Amino acid sequence: MSTVTASGSLLLVMTVLSGRRASADPCEPGEPEPPAAPVEQPYRETQVIDAPLPSALDGYDFLFTATVWWKPVLDHAGRSDSASPAIAAASVVSRARDLVRHEEPGRASFAQYLLDGELGVLLPDRNERVKAWAADVTLTLAPADREHLRKLNDLRKDEELWEYERQHERNKRRRLGNEGKRSTARRKWGSRIGCACC
Repeated sequence: MSTVTASGSLLLVMTVLSGRRASADPCEPGEPEPPAAPVEQPYRETQVIDAPLPSALDGYDFLFTATVWWKPVLDHAGRSDSASPAIAAASVVSRARDLVRHEEPGRASFAQYLLDGELGVLLPDRNERVKAWAADVTLTLAPADREHLRKLNDLRKDEELWEYERQHERNKRRRLGNEGKRSTARRKWGSRIGCACC
């Protein structure tokens, strides 16, 4: 028996025992590879610096600064979109605006804690092109606005104190007036009954 016949018979026996059909082309792969899972895109970074956000008082805007971390949504991951950093930043600024627009400008520190918690959550933009979250959040007032609010607050406290002092003086006069009326009434009563003690 020749070597070619022996090796062909061996190949036939191995194929039958393994239950697979023999490949016509030895270079043809046996089973197709499963499709590759989508590759997770890395986070990218962009900055928002001193973006004005409205507060509960007209004319007093908060100044919002943050580092925005973002990545494309899987459906949009293959597209090269130069607008994506702006979309991510706009998404975070929009979320921040919605959170602080009812806050008093004097409560900027409290509102900053609120933003830290809420903007730290990864969420998609409204068109679901990118997902974004924010870190290193700061929320302040312009120095001139801060000073103006401080002066208004001092004036309000002074006015409250003045009003309290005025009310205290009125009450004192009313008590003294009542005391005087009682004293006069005692004298009249004493004179009627002939008492010299009053």
